[in-house]
Amino acid sequence: YTGSIYPGHRDPTPLFEAMYQLKKEGYSLEKICLYFIGSNIGDVQRLIDKYNLSDYVFSSSLVSREDSLRIQRDANILLFLEDNKAITDGIMTGKLFEYLFSGSLIWCIGKRWLPSRIVEENNLGCVLENDVLKIKEHLIEILTSGLPRKIDQSELIGRLSQYTREYQADLLLSKMMELI
Repeated sequence: YTGSIYPGHRDPTPLFEAMYQLKKEGYSLEKICLYFIGSNIGDVQRLIDKYNLSDYVFSSSLVSREDSLRIQRDANILLFLEDNKAITDGIMTGKLFEYLFSGSLIWCIGKRWLPSRIVEENNLGCVLENDVLKIKEHLIEILTSGLPRKIDQSELIGRLSQYTREYQADLLLSKMMELI
């Protein structure tokens, strides 16, 4: 996860709970290494301590944009935390677009808003909402079957062309020209 976490809005607790339950059930979490990177990562350290996951979950301070994009490309899975407040449906964060073009699968946790639907419709990951059981099932799949494949960058360009700045700018210009 790269970026900020605002308590009460974006909440990674279901993922921590799923990992904790798996650990209690005797699963080895050795294949899992979860990083939260950003200057404001909310109460992640409290969650790490609460669920006793310091061997598997790490936090780091803010990195440069270039490093953040490299980290996103190198990750096997990116965590996208949807806002849990209803007033945010339709808000598209810059992080979503970075994640979409990274080539890494995306796990959406939180309410099912527009960003989750875009991830799902473009087959770029899964929407787990706040469902601890679903999250556990996906973690078990990784623990037993291995890491998921990366998405081919050339495949992404065609599939996601409608989300590029160039496409969006052309669309806006076209609409403005219609109004003039």
